[in-house]
Amino acid sequence: MGKHPLDEPAKYTLLPYLFAFLCSLIVAVAISSISRIPSRFVFSAVFAAITFLICCSVLPSVNIKYRLKGLDLGSKFNFNVPSELFVPTIYAASLVLVAVIPSIEGMQFMNWWQIPIANYVRLFAGLLLSSILPGYGLLRLIDKKKRFIGLDSIIFSFFISIFLMSLITYTLTVLDVALVYNYWATLIFNIAVLLLFSLYSILKSRKQEVSQETRQPFSSYRKLDYLIIGCIFAFYVAGWFFLYSSYTLGVPGDMWDHYRNFLQIMGGVKLFSPPHLAYLGAESWFALHYVSVAQLSGFPTVNGWMVYTFINFFYVLAFYQMVRGVVGKKHPKIPSIATVISTLFAGFGWIEAIFLSFDSGATWAQILSSAGRLTYNDIIYVFLYGPIPQYLSLAIICSLLYLMIREEAFDFSSAFLTVILVSNSYLEHMPEIVLFFLFYYCYLLFTSKKDVTRLQRFTFSILVGIVVILILGLPFPTHFFYDQKLPLFILLLSTTLTLIPMYLRDKIHFSFVFPRKLSLLIIMLAWMFYGLSFMAWDSTRYLNITGNLVSVGLTPWYIWPIHQGISGLLVLLGVTYLVTGQRAELENSKFLILSLISFLVAGKILSYININIMFTGYWEKRFPSFTIIPISIIGAFFLIEAFRGLSSKMSPQLFKTYPAKSAIATLLVALVVISGASSMVLALDYNSATANGNPYAHISNGEMEALDYLRENAPADSTVLGLSTSSNHIVSVFSGMNHLNSPYWFSDYQFIDVENPELALKVLYSLNITYLYATSEDLENINSNGFVANHLLKYLPKAFGNSEVTIYQVPKLHPPSSVSNFTIVVPDYVFNAILDSSVLAQNLPSQMLFDETFAQYEEGSDGTPIWSPINGTWNIENGTYKGTGQGWVIRPSVISNLTLSDFSVQTRFKIGSGYYAGVVLDMSIRPTSIAL
Repeated sequence: MGKHPLDEPAKYTLLPYLFAFLCSLIVAVAISSISRIPSRFVFSAVFAAITFLICCSVLPSVNIKYRLKGLDLGSKFNFNVPSELFVPTIYAASLVLVAVIPSIEGMQFMNWWQIPIANYVRLFAGLLLSSILPGYGLLRLIDKKKRFIGLDSIIFSFFISIFLMSLITYTLTVLDVALVYNYWATLIFNIAVLLLFSLYSILKSRKQEVSQETRQPFSSYRKLDYLIIGCIFAFYVAGWFFLYSSYTLGVPGDMWDHYRNFLQIMGGVKLFSPPHLAYLGAESWFALHYVSVAQLSGFPTVNGWMVYTFINFFYVLAFYQMVRGVVGKKHPKIPSIATVISTLFAGFGWIEAIFLSFDSGATWAQILSSAGRLTYNDIIYVFLYGPIPQYLSLAIICSLLYLMIREEAFDFSSAFLTVILVSNSYLEHMPEIVLFFLFYYCYLLFTSKKDVTRLQRFTFSILVGIVVILILGLPFPTHFFYDQKLPLFILLLSTTLTLIPMYLRDKIHFSFVFPRKLSLLIIMLAWMFYGLSFMAWDSTRYLNITGNLVSVGLTPWYIWPIHQGISGLLVLLGVTYLVTGQRAELENSKFLILSLISFLVAGKILSYININIMFTGYWEKRFPSFTIIPISIIGAFFLIEAFRGLSSKMSPQLFKTYPAKSAIATLLVALVVISGASSMVLALDYNSATANGNPYAHISNGEMEALDYLRENAPADSTVLGLSTSSNHIVSVFSGMNHLNSPYWFSDYQFIDVENPELALKVLYSLNITYLYATSEDLENINSNGFVANHLLKYLPKAFGNSEVTIYQVPKLHPPSSVSNFTIVVPDYVFNAILDSSVLAQNLPSQMLFDETFAQYEEGSDGTPIWSPINGTWNIENGTYKGTGQGWVIRPSVISNLTLSDFSVQTRFKIGSGYYAGVVLDMSIRPTSIAL
């Protein structure tokens, strides 16, 4: 495409800078006015800088080369530093730092300011050794022609390192080797890679081989791109620091669930083997890499887990890399702007929040919560929270798309990377690699005949990656293959079927072309539905429309424009321009448009199947992570083309003047940034408001001390129970306990029922509870609400105690003896019922309740149960109970205003080893009247 007249340098002036600066100030004021958090000025400054840089990128009449002439960015952003000396030196230094600087032991969390500077240095070295350097060394050994350099080498080195470090930890776990040796295994592996890489570099240097890599000029557009990406990174760092600078457990997402998995793996628990419920995937494989990160960095594990959030930023880098491959060299401005749209823009939830803020009776947290609910969680779930496998898998998919579209020859290095990416994506988070094939099939419809051979190699590389997955599942075949049989079958079938369109493309020449009239009709319908969606949404604003979102991931059609916000409007304008514009040209535009339509239609089909036929998975809610790819690219394309057209002959005379063009262009950029970024910033407001009021949000030093005790002393096969919902959630995350059949699954369940204390004993019996974790608030509640639960705790030895937490050790339960001082009798069918884990998820069945005392059961003439107390005296002979009620079976009793001086019971089951029995005491019964 030829140059547009506006791309030619006009008379140099500082006027565009002035307009861009003024518009960036408008953005800063707008963002700081919408948000209410103290750190909003930092985020306002970041978005102001992004606005200024985008203005510099899209303004067509500014000489970019001259503009950056005085700023030597080439030396700072040029990745073409000779690695023969630089990388091995960094590699060796990192190994020495990890070996020399002692790690911080015995603590999960420390105040950030109390951590020695030396340990921050070791943290950086450990991150390099676990996440970058081993992958870089192997990539250089495999990619001898240096087809992947610069940013490509950083991204692919990261993915290779993650896979290999996880593989080492997984191998040791399968071989039942204690993971304390994982530290030495990863060090030895890094040393081996360093030696091989250094030897290769030396031999290459002696042979004076000429590099075959093709180096592109470091253009001024690329410099702007890196500055914009730097601003995105600044926003991420500021957001992470705001959320995690003080320990906060109350933020949403699954990050702390995965941290729990890490502690369990470190304790020797094989989450991916029977009888555990997790499979070899997001529940376990994701945590394997952090084992190496934690051991090599030597950082407190909670602090390190927060720092580990940096992996989410590789999604930004991979997305930028992917867009560069999709749009090619003709559109150098699109990648950075599309990356801003995909990572920092959200929907129109901020408008609803402003509207609700006029209601003076609601708090800011209530306003944001209501706005999030009314817009299908637009404000609540837009920020990239802590380390979770979905974002890592999305980053891998972006790199797979890059390899799929990349026009260069698909050689061995490309095949190796494809195998690593496919295997890693499936094991990290399976849905992304399955949905990737929707992109692949759309691309095959428009691929040229010359690309068939390259794509065939790409498909065979995917098949090899699936074989690697199958091999890794072999140690636990019944568990892994049974759980994963359907997705593995879909993946194999989808991969194999791609060979059919390739074969047809090789034999038959055809082109995929939409008639112009049909395209215009589709565009008109799209605009009509876009307008109707706002009216449909308004009519449902006060209905509870989130039910199917939670259950099956349904997203109503009229919510999509609300969710996409300004990005959705830009993509609709961009598609309209591509269809109607005579000069419109965008690389792979047909592929992008078809992908967008395909995901929208596929989401509706899957949700319909989920609701009306059978549950297939939580799918449609995941689709925005994929639709954002075509949306951001086409939206960025339109944004750039709109400014290029400011001086066209059809424009008003006012827009033909140089100042007017600059002012209008920069003002439009400011409005786009404000509209896109406001909901993103309000997400930080929401999490600030909810986290500070969340009982899980902060853990005191005393609680962390108790949790560290559990982590060091609780056996891997034990279960630790907190005496309230909040304490149980905290202890389930930070104790490193084995969570098999753990009651933390039912977070709203009250485990210690002071009216029915036998439930607590049944839980202890069924789940092999080793420790009870009670905060001072838990004990205060127990002391104030019931005699029995408080009485029960007095018979348990204390394993740990401080002013904030008491940990009780539960001894192995045995049958009561003649010298027992506390006994409770519970019938055998209660024990049998607890074997069904679903019991804990339901209301307590009536047959498991004992209200006041025991009674004898007799069948009435009409079948109605008749209850009468059993009187007598307890006798224990040879460790067994003797009494008057032979063959007696306990049933629920409802007896009130009854005083018993003595009584005896006889159960029809034999109390054997591991069982226990006793009496449920009622407050109306005087303890002195019972012989215990």
